[in-house]
Amino acid sequence: LVLLDQPHWLVNILDPWHAGRSAAFSAVVDLPISEVSTPFSTTLASGSTQTAKTAESVVRPLLPSTVPDNGDAAHSERARVPESMNGGIQPAASGSLVTSQQVPSLAFPVSVLSRDLACSGFPSPSVAICIHGSARSFTHIVVQRTLRENLVDPLGANATVFAHITRLDSRGDPFHKYNGLFEPPTEESIRKAAAFLAVDFPNLIVLEGPNVELPNCSSYEENFQVRRNVTARNPNYHVYSMDHLLSLAGQISHRHGCMELIGRHESKVGTKFDYVVSARADLSVYIPMAPSCLFDPSNNYGLGDWFFSTTRQAAEILNWEPYEQFYNCSKNLRLGGNVDEYIAPFQRRVHMASYPWTVMIVREDGPRFPTGMCNRFHNPMALPHDPHPGEPECKRFTSSNPYNREEVQGEVLPSTAAQLSCASTPQPQMAVCLHGSLRSELPDEVSLLREQHLGRPLGTNMTFFLHLV
Repeated sequence: LVLLDQPHWLVNILDPWHAGRSAAFSAVVDLPISEVSTPFSTTLASGSTQTAKTAESVVRPLLPSTVPDNGDAAHSERARVPESMNGGIQPAASGSLVTSQQVPSLAFPVSVLSRDLACSGFPSPSVAICIHGSARSFTHIVVQRTLRENLVDPLGANATVFAHITRLDSRGDPFHKYNGLFEPPTEESIRKAAAFLAVDFPNLIVLEGPNVELPNCSSYEENFQVRRNVTARNPNYHVYSMDHLLSLAGQISHRHGCMELIGRHESKVGTKFDYVVSARADLSVYIPMAPSCLFDPSNNYGLGDWFFSTTRQAAEILNWEPYEQFYNCSKNLRLGGNVDEYIAPFQRRVHMASYPWTVMIVREDGPRFPTGMCNRFHNPMALPHDPHPGEPECKRFTSSNPYNREEVQGEVLPSTAAQLSCASTPQPQMAVCLHGSLRSELPDEVSLLREQHLGRPLGTNMTFFLHLV
């Protein structure tokens, strides 16, 4: 393609994260070739206005959705705190755009996400997502960003997010090897993290903690007394301890609190949710979830006490009934029994289906913090030579991840959750070439799906190239 001194479209797609600073994608529109002094990956030249518009539909969805006035890459922003709109979720902006001029907007609004397009041929369910439990790593960058970008945004549907959080930490295992506690975050940082996840103020409860009150039941008193007197010399100290009982009380109280928040919202809007997703507050979702339309709407899914995705009716059984049973003095946690044993009958009643969830607890990287849960880490699309489950890989995504910490004011962060998750591993330079016929009716949706399902999840240093006819 020979370019002469004629008006044309120049598309310069830059590496979105290069040399440790936030660059971005930029576009220069309708300039003569003689005026271009910067390198470019691809040039589209045509006298046809339709071709120009179609070229824009390929490129524009690859651009971040916010354009700053100053164009200064050094002051690029992290994903901004979104606002909920009509019970749904707006996408978090991915950063700032280095450019000297506004790029024309496309026909679809920037609030459209790829999962809305992918599932547009399916009924759109109403989903409640509740984040619950002790804050712990909830305010850390890798947890906030992966919960938002790999759970809330990809899941889709008409989602409303709730949070029921305890500020102070406690442990259900008093053994000295596993009784490490997180430095408690401030209430302000918890509320900021919740806002980033699109939690409206009425849908957030922050408790001081670290523990909740136990029920006042005479039939439980003997059990309680044994737990108060047990010592670390007992080989079964863990499941005989008061700490373990308080862990059960905390878990079921947080899930019950989620259902109270959800019920209050349902009463306000006059309709019930179709599904309820509940997740621990210290989880990292290290690979994006599939959109809601790819799940069987009649199934209930779960992973231990970490994560549940269920129908509204099943959510009542899982999140409401254990609390009622315990606090109505109907059944105590037996001496020697663990939390999983107490919850298991409710899980069996809702017939939990198996699903390879890509979630992991994010603990501190230090002594007295257990890492034995890394056996749940997996790479669902791995080939034999790819990284497989094991503590070293698991820790790179979680406890030893450099973003397993709170954000420092003013710092520049990676633009995608994938880059955050993979920050402990070498980042290859990747060329992504989009090629073929540039059809006049190329849908904008195709480009948006490509950006959100190819570009962002790869999380590497990418330069996009276009070779189009």
